[in-house]
Amino acid sequence: MGKFSIVQYFREQWKTLPICSGDAGSKAIMVVGPNVGIGLEACVHLARMKPRSLFTTCRDEEKCE
Repeated sequence: MGKFSIVQYFREQWKTLPICSGDAGSKAIMVVGPNVGIGLEACVHLARMKPRSLFTTCRDEEKCE
């Protein structure tokens, strides 16, 4: 292992991630917990792939609203 640098750590945190260009036109996708956090980001990303159907649901009815 090499030396750990705080500058290197922050540089790795702000990398631009590649945009997925896959075709999900024939798939139905379900995301559980898209109200906050990684579930929300996953839902936005999957919506850009234009699936046939994108279902979202939460565990609590209050959080879904």
